[in-house]
Amino acid sequence: MKSSIIALLGLLSPFLFNPEVKAANPDHIQQLLSTRECQGCDLSGADLTAAHLIGVDLRDANLKEANLTEANLEGLVSSLAFLYYP
Repeated sequence: MKSSIIALLGLLSPFLFNPEVKAANPDHIQQLLSTRECQGCDLSGADLTAAHLIGVDLRDANLKEANLTEANLEGLVSSLAFLYYP
């Protein structure tokens, strides 16, 4: 019985402990990079590493778990942009 429970937990662990991965909307990423405006966009989980985002408008954008490592955010316009980094 005990080994059955351990085996069951082993099988279910990827589903129990794997957080939901949500990818950014590719159209929103393209919009951001081409127009420098992306109000209310879903950029959650986007890889914006070393992106030149000078003066972009990200008002109300979802940047949850977006990778902004070495991104240039000088002059960023943001109002209530949702940022979360674990």
